[in-house]
Amino acid sequence: MIVGMILAVSRSRERAMAVTTRTGHTYQPTDLTTSKRRDFLEEARVGVARLRNSDGETLVALPERDLNALVELRSYTLAFLSLENAMSRARSDRRPTDFGELAWATAFDEEDLAEFRSEYADGLANALAERSVDRLEQNIHAWRLTSDLLRDTAAMARVNADIDRVDVDVPSPEGMLDESAE
Repeated sequence: MIVGMILAVSRSRERAMAVTTRTGHTYQPTDLTTSKRRDFLEEARVGVARLRNSDGETLVALPERDLNALVELRSYTLAFLSLENAMSRARSDRRPTDFGELAWATAFDEEDLAEFRSEYADGLANALAERSVDRLEQNIHAWRLTSDLLRDTAAMARVNADIDRVDVDVPSPEGMLDESAE
């Protein structure tokens, strides 16, 4: 699972890290005072560079955007694990707190919840591959808007008012966003 892919380094070796550098080289602090400094910086710029300090601890340098993506992915992965945990229980045994920050997802029926879970998992995998959570955030936001609509009885009454009509005009999602901003 995605969580298993992101591990941290620790001097005590309680946790292991699977970080591969372009060259496989681990630099020493003295390398940063020589021409190897350019190699270190280039490796860090294009991916990951490792530096072993005098205490034997390995430090990792990587682009800040990659670090930010990993931090954001961690947060979204923890929320996904809460969703998975909640969905492992029978619907009658679920509480909104089981969903953590995704408690708004309790508005969905089982079919929609399974679809949300599937899209969330795909979004996590894509975010990891793209090193960006932008599309994942957009997807979660769209599901959140849907949940908000399902919880709004007045809005649902308007949606369902013309349910028997064949030629119902349905506003685009952008139109719904514009309405909610007013």
